[in-house]
Amino acid sequence: MIPLVSVIIPTYNASKYVCDAVESALAQTFEKIEIIVVDDGSNDGTAELLNQNYGDQITYIYKENGGPASARNLGIKQSHGEIIAFLDADDLWKPDKLEQQLASFGEISLLIGSGEKTKNDGSVEKITFEKLVLKNRFTNSGVVVRRSAFVEIGLFNERQEFIAVEDWDMWIRLSKTGEVVLLHRDLITIRLTDESISAPSQADKMLSNERVVLRKHLAGRPILYARALSARYFSAAWAFNECCERSKALLCILLSLWVFPMNFFNRQHVGLFVKIILCKE
Repeated sequence: MIPLVSVIIPTYNASKYVCDAVESALAQTFEKIEIIVVDDGSNDGTAELLNQNYGDQITYIYKENGGPASARNLGIKQSHGEIIAFLDADDLWKPDKLEQQLASFGEISLLIGSGEKTKNDGSVEKITFEKLVLKNRFTNSGVVVRRSAFVEIGLFNERQEFIAVEDWDMWIRLSKTGEVVLLHRDLITIRLTDESISAPSQADKMLSNERVVLRKHLAGRPILYARALSARYFSAAWAFNECCERSKALLCILLSLWVFPMNFFNRQHVGLFVKIILCKE
């Protein structure tokens, strides 16, 4: 039997982008879907825009502002599908995104994700807990999850300190429970806007919240914690350098090398260190 896929689109003051996201969901070659847009307290005319353009083609739900995790959780609760797919309001799907993923979704897998920058050869890679704590390999808009997984482990963490990392925390939790895999297909378009909570300009908050996730999942595993924390400092250094905040970038790359000295032999870490020192773009 062909499963129903519930497409959940959380949005907050994204009227410039949300119709494009909805259109990309409606254009899917996999047709057995329901589209649920959860408006997290927008005041930019999102409700009127969606009602005028889509009517009963979508389910529109308005709620008071509570953050992206609360919007996704409400969407899950109001959905009917056996499969849940997430699409951020400023992102886009390729037309065969769902069809490709469902064709590769193994019977035992809890989650399958796809990215934008990938080797695009159609291979399926198992993503272990260890891989995930070192780097979030999934983007919200690329992920498809079985509803049964949420029944088993619960919904996204809505606490403030998990904002922008609640997705990473969820994928890690899923990796502890069952199989999560990455389909190497270029199936989504990520639009990183100034309003995006994962934009380089938000590096300070991201780093703080990422450390919360690492402390939660890596208590009692000091070596893996050091490797993972070093990776997060490296990412923050890159983001600060992109924003021309060189002093913060230098501090983060030095911390990356300090917490896990083996990275003195890592070309990426040393290369970024040299780039920051020489003030190169």
